[in-house]
Amino acid sequence: MAGILNSPMRERVYFPLAELIAGRKIRSKMRDLAEWQNSSPQEKQKRYAKALGQTIEYAGARVPYYRDLFRRINFQTEKIYRDVAWINEIPYLTKEIVRMQPERFVSDDYKLSDLAERKTSGSTGLTLSFYYSRDDLDIASAVLRHFDKLTGNDFFQNEVHLRLISPRSEKHEWRARAAERIKNHIINRSVIELIELNHETSVECLEQLRKISPYFIYSTRSSFESVLRIADNPDLARGVCSVYVNSGETLDRRSADYISIQIGCKVINRYGNAEFGAVAQSQTDVQSLRFVDGIVWPENFTIEGMREIVLTTLAARAMPLIRYRTGDLGEVSPDSSGGFSLNNVIGRLHDLIHVGQRVFTTAYLSDLLSQKFDVHDFQILSSEADTSLEFRVVLDCPENMQKISAELQSLLGVPVKMVRIRISDLIRRGRQMKFSHVVQGA
Repeated sequence: MAGILNSPMRERVYFPLAELIAGRKIRSKMRDLAEWQNSSPQEKQKRYAKALGQTIEYAGARVPYYRDLFRRINFQTEKIYRDVAWINEIPYLTKEIVRMQPERFVSDDYKLSDLAERKTSGSTGLTLSFYYSRDDLDIASAVLRHFDKLTGNDFFQNEVHLRLISPRSEKHEWRARAAERIKNHIINRSVIELIELNHETSVECLEQLRKISPYFIYSTRSSFESVLRIADNPDLARGVCSVYVNSGETLDRRSADYISIQIGCKVINRYGNAEFGAVAQSQTDVQSLRFVDGIVWPENFTIEGMREIVLTTLAARAMPLIRYRTGDLGEVSPDSSGGFSLNNVIGRLHDLIHVGQRVFTTAYLSDLLSQKFDVHDFQILSSEADTSLEFRVVLDCPENMQKISAELQSLLGVPVKMVRIRISDLIRRGRQMKFSHVVQGA
């Protein structure tokens, strides 16, 4: 069967057949994305303005929250068609507003019971639910396939999704598991799930990867880097894939270089979230991403001198979000193609360290600790009841601990407690066991 389902056959025969049986329309959405991408800069700008106007007009007419909001602020939706700058009259949307009244963001055209629920990971607090229609899911799947093709995976070459999961992860019912297995077989995907990270499981993971020999591996940065560091076997790691795709966590150049050198592969950085799906991807520089055209309207919101990524839905309709503050930090700018670029994605707002009137990013601290003291990774334990900070660091040379403590105390101006840990001791939270540099109340 594996020989019959060769890569071109998957793309040209079996995927279209499966799409037809499942009632999906992913390929047509991919053609829409390609049409956006291939349009001229001037045409693309017109498309963006029209799509933004249509989203805002639709939300004002069909979404209870926006219907009331626009009436209250006397916002005339047709103004957007004349000038997209009128969007600045619409207040920013926060996670707290959505959390208080999620059902009021669902369009009148859909029943909540008919929609697919997607939850945030819960790595930074309470989870939030967002809802997708079948058409919205097709758009999200088309974006992922579009991004896969940009990595060179044109004909469903084999891929591996590597996940670190909680022992308490909920089990899906058998029909959902069976459907997932069939889908994975058709698109040539294998899934490796690790419940714990230790030397044995990390070596077994690399051995399994060598046996599968995937074109690309898809995982969070901390999960895959931890496997490589704990296994500590460059010969086993070398050549396990051609492309590594990071998604779900911040990827800095240090980690990207480490993975690239250990594997001998290209490293791709992908940005997205539960609210909008994947929306941006890098090509050569992991800190320079490009938004896929026609899916979101990106902006920046400046807070404490940092640039927070703000997104507005352009394509999805079940739960459109307008000027939604994502909590992620990065620089949005128009590019020469008529679309948008995303540069210097440095983490999340909850990863900012507040010391008196000063604010430090964990990206800055990561550069300092890795370049000066060869720290592989770190976490900061913070508590409102304690003015000191606990730095938990992963490093090979324990004699550097005192030097690191002195450097940090001089920089931050507060007492610093240093704890040397193994990489497997890093705290991970939420359903997807995600990593954060700052852990509150641990």
